[in-house]
Amino acid sequence: MKQTVLIGVLLVLIASFPAYADSLVRVQCEEEDTGTEVYLNGKFVGECPVDAPVNEGTVLLRARKAVNGDYEKIFEKKLRVVEGVSQRVELVMSAPQLTADAKFRKEAAEAGVQLRTAEAGDIDAMKKMARRYDAGIGVKKDRAQAESWRDKAEATAAQRELNAARSGAIDAMLNMAARYSTGLGVVKDPSQAEAWREKAADAQREKIERDNASLAVQKAQEKQAKIDRVSFFEFTKKTFDFKEGFAVFGPFYLTLMPTATAELPLFDLTSAPSKTTELNKLKNEAALLPSSWGKPDSMIARASLQLKSNSATAENSLLLAAAK
Repeated sequence: MKQTVLIGVLLVLIASFPAYADSLVRVQCEEEDTGTEVYLNGKFVGECPVDAPVNEGTVLLRARKAVNGDYEKIFEKKLRVVEGVSQRVELVMSAPQLTADAKFRKEAAEAGVQLRTAEAGDIDAMKKMARRYDAGIGVKKDRAQAESWRDKAEATAAQRELNAARSGAIDAMLNMAARYSTGLGVVKDPSQAEAWREKAADAQREKIERDNASLAVQKAQEKQAKIDRVSFFEFTKKTFDFKEGFAVFGPFYLTLMPTATAELPLFDLTSAPSKTTELNKLKNEAALLPSSWGKPDSMIARASLQLKSNSATAENSLLLAAAK
């Protein structure tokens, strides 16, 4: 009777174990990793080193060794098991990394900081909170919360662009037109979209006109500067003279070598052939009488009057010097 019961128990035990073929996975490791927990398809099979029987097919081998409360070393590998063929696997453990619990605590702390920043109005933080709720990173996965934070981010961005558009920013006007066309961050409104497109076009035209006017003023100033330079040097040439070894310039005398008998070549600007045509043109413009100009109070007119006044003063000085 006892023998019959024993045989029955053995049959039950045999039936309770999976039917393994004669395939075997032998897991080995370095001495420092002895005691590493080994799992096959998520089932704990022992501590390294260990021999584990397996069925034919694909097997995920995962090994884990705790370093401390927050860090662990990991090894993972997929094995292709063939019936009747044994395999040997040498564990090469990873560098210490955060455990799943420690990683979640760290991400939760970061999510808390990001949440406070998002609530303070930071658009980038709002978008990050949306991604966290989508993926469940540091927070419980929640698609509704993710969508809510995306809406808040777009609404905040739209309000800031609206303020910029009202201040005259052309790019912001175009962005508002796009937002009203699609309803992104605002209530969809085709009429508002068209209005902002027209405002952007008007602002662009005004900007082009201002730029053209500014360029025209710049060119006029550059031209006036050239005329002033030519006028100055022409005046200088006329007021230099040489008498008995002295150069007379206004009331001043400069001692020169006795053989100096001509105008200073330094001031003969028209001697450069490549500049002759341009300088002659500028001299002609500078020589025009103020009465012939449409604007007698222009810069050129004032410069010419000043030139004539300076010329008269210089001539008087020369006469006084000659008299002495």
